[in-house]
Amino acid sequence: MGDRYAENSNQTRVSDYWLFGIRAGDTFRIGSQSLSLYGGIRNLMDEAYFSNIRINANADRPVAERGYYEPAPGRTFYAGLEWAF
Repeated sequence: MGDRYAENSNQTRVSDYWLFGIRAGDTFRIGSQSLSLYGGIRNLMDEAYFSNIRINANADRPVAERGYYEPAPGRTFYAGLEWAF
């Protein structure tokens, strides 16, 4: 994600960031059915970034006191199971 500004006056710059993830899994056939197992990691490098930026938020406050950001989760792990029949 490239850098951008959090309000129309371009005083508050939001830094750019890169996100990496990895996912692996396998599918097993059991007759006409299939069973898939998978797992992965989101935000592999544990990058600190904002998941939501509210452009021009709290416009009634001075620029330095506005709350624009909602932090994103750090590194997360997930796994799943899918059964198709």
